[in-house]
Amino acid sequence: MNYLDTGILISAIYLRDSNQEKCSVLLKEGVTSTHALAEVFAALTGQYRVKNDIVSEALPKTGEGIEVLFHCRRQDILHQELVRR
Repeated sequence: MNYLDTGILISAIYLRDSNQEKCSVLLKEGVTSTHALAEVFAALTGQYRVKNDIVSEALPKTGEGIEVLFHCRRQDILHQELVRR
């Protein structure tokens, strides 16, 4: 299971990104945080100037294969993953 940070999520969602195809494959099985999802929304609607309603519809569809962790730090996730191996 991979931790999907903001950059990976944006590249997977934003169709004009040169890494979109590679990153979208990672969405099938991954883990992210609510914080990363909030950053994705902010970046896409701010820096990328995508309309709010489009991002609001795209994020839930994108996250169908992703486990979302609440109130969790990335370091804790990585530690838990290493312990399982």
